[in-house]
Amino acid sequence: MLRDGKFFREEPPRIGAHYFPVTQHKDFTEEEWRTQRLLLGDKDEKASYTGEILIWIAVLFAVADLLYLAFKGL
Repeated sequence: MLRDGKFFREEPPRIGAHYFPVTQHKDFTEEEWRTQRLLLGDKDEKASYTGEILIWIAVLFAVADLLYLAFKGL
């Protein structure tokens, strides 16, 4: 380092001087565990309602078709 145009030696940086290892385990809440599993891509927690939605759409079309056939004869 230079000071007043003169070079002087300084202490090298200490790598990891401010690192504190984890010494105690934190108990997570159920919400924190669920959020972590969702963010990491755990497929068991992700609810997929695609099949259920398709069934309801098919039922809706079937009911609409039956109503159409029932009122067509009137």
